[in-house]
This record gives sequence, structure tokens and C-alpha cells, in this order.
Amino acid sequence: MKLSMSMIESYLARHNTESNLQDNERTIHGMRFLSSSQQRSSREYVYIGQARDYLKDPEYADALILASGKSHIVCRESDYEELLNDVLSAFDYFNEIDQRLMKAAALGSPLDEMLEATDPTLREPFMVFGIDGTLLAATRLDRLSNAQLRRNLEQRGSLGAELIGGYFTDKAGAVQHDLTDFARASYGPDGEVAVSRYLSQNGERTGFIMCFPHDEAKIGLAMSIEEAFAPYLAQAGEFTDALSPYQSQHHALSDLIGGKEITHEARERLADAVGRAQGYYLVCVQSLAIRNRTQRLLLATEIEKSPTSCLACEVGDAVAFLVNENALSGLVNQIVRRFDAKSAAIGISMQIAGIVRAPVAWRQARFSSESAAEPGVRYCRDLALPFLLETLRNEPATADLLHPALATLSTYDEGARSDLPQTLRAYVATGCNQAECARRLHVHLNTLKYRLRRIEELTGLDLKDQDDLFYLRLSIELEQ
Repeated sequence: MKLSMSMIESYLARHNTESNLQDNERTIHGMRFLSSSQQRSSREYVYIGQARDYLKDPEYADALILASGKSHIVCRESDYEELLNDVLSAFDYFNEIDQRLMKAAALGSPLDEMLEATDPTLREPFMVFGIDGTLLAATRLDRLSNAQLRRNLEQRGSLGAELIGGYFTDKAGAVQHDLTDFARASYGPDGEVAVSRYLSQNGERTGFIMCFPHDEAKIGLAMSIEEAFAPYLAQAGEFTDALSPYQSQHHALSDLIGGKEITHEARERLADAVGRAQGYYLVCVQSLAIRNRTQRLLLATEIEKSPTSCLACEVGDAVAFLVNENALSGLVNQIVRRFDAKSAAIGISMQIAGIVRAPVAWRQARFSSESAAEPGVRYCRDLALPFLLETLRNEPATADLLHPALATLSTYDEGARSDLPQTLRAYVATGCNQAECARRLHVHLNTLKYRLRRIEELTGLDLKDQDDLFYLRLSIELEQ
């Protein structure tokens, strides 16, 4: 992972440091050595060397320096080898935490487990809230100096609306009425500092985090830590579990399509997100040209933000769109324009009466998009019979329910080599037209009639019974 200068400085507690951090972005991914004549340093690396050479100041004759971009950290009375090892250890330390959080996020682990990993990096009060202000997890609340905030959390388990809107200000005293999608420092009336930001999934805000550093020198570190670990915290079980009230709409849609049970409240939020209507559709988009997952998701997000009301999520190598019946044509036009119909397979489900039917609609949309090798827009209403047959073929019980005449003839033909199975299939394929069937099989009409009588004798079939013929025709289709 990339570090900021404040993150590196936090690991150098045993060194006597003086810092000037004019930029504190997480851009550093390695270390290099300063030359005696070097005056500038890239923000991609932290450079180690003699402070007197870099600062051109005799006051730092015995000091070492770490420099990156316009920022530097002076280390007085430090041993060169020890400082070098500690900087390298800082990279290992934060990378290990990053790997732990990445694994926890992939597993949908609870927030308490994630905060246990992040706590040693800050050692300050750190809280994660649902989007409604409910406290979901926290560390070091006993060190929280804000009495009003601590009282709200202890008595109500919630931050309280009055503390979100109008309580905190910026350094100039201007009221900050909302949080932001990036880490930002705010100030309370008693001078306390709060570093906060929203947690988001695919552009959807699902919660927020707040850290209360006691020392202004730690503000930069708090901001760096929040920016580094917020994407992982947003994937915690509290935000991704199907039964969680804080699950994002995108996760809820993904779970619903995948056949998982989601709460009634989650289904209601999905309906609100796409606009309530009598009917809904699922659209499957598989791009043959865009293999980059991030690019696919960015295009889907852009379509979500367009005037067309829809909700998108990733399903394997495809993108799923949920849309109401009134917005379907507009959505299809948007998809064709942004994904390019010449290089994308676009499948559209049958209309469903309720969002709870989304798993069935998704199978229809996916089937439609994959029903032909070439790209293009395909509607399941035009492919309803093939979809129905494919659905029946995929049922484990179907093979045991096929017309027994097929198995009887197949077994008989293994020994007799009678061509009776092929005759029966040709007879059904020609609509039971004996003359056409005989022509197709290149046999005399009397030969065909004999074969058909023999089939009836062996199987008990009545080739004049319409129900038996329908059962037989369906079985032959499903057997293919």
C-alpha cells in the first residue's frame, strides 16, 4: 500500500523528529537515498539522507532527514542504520494491516474485528456509524473528550442529528452542515477536532467514520488512516450482510439476484431507488470489448446517475440493471450508447410484478444475452419458448420425466439396429406428415407405416392421441 509522510512519522516515535508536512497524500510506495546535491524529491518515494545537505542549514549538521515532495521529517541524534530499518519496517507494518483488512473485507467480517486491526495505528477514539447515525463499532471511547457526544453515545447509541448538522465548523468558523466523501477535519465549540468522512459502496453512502485526535499533530495521520482503510470498512458485515439494515442497495440487489433472502425493508429501498411501478425488468449487459472490471462499473455508475432511474450491480463478468417499466426504453438507449451495442450482448427479462421475482428475471436476462454468439439487444419475450425449454432441461428431475417411449426405443435399437428412434423423431419433426417424413428418411411410404406400427407395438404409444404426441414432442425437445 502507499503511505503518507504522517504515517511514516507515526512509526518513528523513538526518534527525535521535527516535521514540516506541506503535503500529506498517500503517494509513497518506496524509499530512495538522497545525494549530497539533491534538492528535490519525488512524492512517490521517501528519501533518506543528511539534513544539512538537503536544508543547507548548519543547525542540522548532525541530523538525518526523510523527504518526499514538499514535506520532510528531520531526525536529530538518530543512527542512520536504525532510521533506515525503521522506515522499512513502517512499510511492512502498514502493509500487514492492509492485508489483514483486505482479507476481512473479502469475508465480510464484523467491524469490531477490523477496528482491532486499525487501532494500533492511531490510538485515538475511532467510531463507525450507520448512515442514520447509529454507532456500529468503536475503539477508545473512554478517551473521548466531547461530553455531549459521549453522552449521546452512552444513552442512545447514536450520534444525534444535532451533532451532524451545525455542530462542527471549519478552521475559519464556517458551519459544516454535512460530511464529505473524503477525510476532512472539523472543529467543535470547545476546540475538539473530529476527522470524518462517508463510507461508500459503488458511489452509495452507507455510513460514516469519525476519529477524535487529541493532538492537532495527529490530524494528518487520522486523515491518512481514514482514507487508507475506509474502503475496507465499507465492506464489513454490518454493510454487506443480507439481513443488515445498513446493507447498501447495490449489495441488496446483488444478494437478491443471487437468490439470497433480504429483508422486506431492503426490498422497499430497492423499489424506492428505481421508482415504484407496476412492473420491473432486469437487464444483463456483457461487454465483449470492455474486459476491465473498473471501467464496466464506472460506466454502470454513470448510467445510474443519468436521468434514467435504475440500480446496477456486478454479477460475475456481467452488469445487472434493475429498472421500472416506465424507464426501460431510456435505460436500453443509455446502455447501447455507452457500452456500444456492436460489442455488447444485452439481454432484457420478461416484466416482473415485484422485485422479489428478481432472481427469475435475472436468469431470463442472462439467457437472452447469451442466446446468440453475436452482440446485440435481445428480449426474453422473443425467446420465451427456448428459455422455458432450457429451464426444464436444467431441472435434475426432467431426465426421469421424459416420455418412456424414447428410452424403450433406444434400448431396443441397441440390439436390433432398427432405425425406429430416428423414424419417430422425424415423424414428430414433420408435424406427423407421413409423406413428408418418408421423403425426409428416403424410404417408401409403406415402409414408414410399418415402422410406425412397430413403434406403437413396442412402446404402447398412440400416435393419434394429441396429448401423447404433445408429451412426446416436448420430451424430444428437452432431450436435445
